[in-house]
Parts: sequence; C-alpha cells; structure tokens
Amino acid sequence: MNPPWVAVRLDANALVSGRGATDHNMKEEDEMAMYTCKTCGAVSPEAGHLCDPTEASKVYTCEYCGAQSSKKRHICKPKLQQVKYFCENCGRVAVKEDDLCKPKPVGG
Repeated sequence: MNPPWVAVRLDANALVSGRGATDHNMKEEDEMAMYTCKTCGAVSPEAGHLCDPTEASKVYTCEYCGAQSSKKRHICKPKLQQVKYFCENCGRVAVKEDDLCKPKPVGG
C-alpha cells in the first residue's frame, strides 16, 4: 500500500509534500459513476477492476499527467517539475505565486 503522502526533495532548502499541493491543476469530471479502491486508491469506471471498490463521490483529472483521482490535491512528477513556490504559512506548493497566501520561492 502506498503512503497517504509523497515527499520529494527539490533541493537542499525545500521539502514539499503531496499533502500540501494546491488543487488548481485538477478539473472535476462530468457526472459518471466512478469507483475508488479502498486499498490502493486507484480509480476506475468499473468496480470489477478494483480489489476493494467504493463509489467515488467526485473524480478529478490532473491537467499535468492525466491521472484520475478522488483527491483534489493530487501531486505528480510532471507538476513537481513545475513547482516554483511554497507557502510559508501552510507548506502548500504551487506553480504560481497567486495560488498561495504567503509565497516563497522554492530554494530561496
């Protein structure tokens, strides 16, 4: 089972976590029955493809990698390569300064 978060070291000065990712890169999918696996978090339109399916209330598609997730704050390798800022207050990461309340450049 994957951990509920993923930490990636961008440089010697910054450690960012998937828990703090902004949700601006996720778009909500149209109404369609989707299921999430309680074990691994995989998303599928067919429950039979998952080992422990539960109906997902909302499903989002990442604009960076195309992955579908029930988590609005999904973070992926393509997005991490674009991350330029983190919030000094809450630790969230973002591509644009405007997405954070107290932005600081990563590594700055």
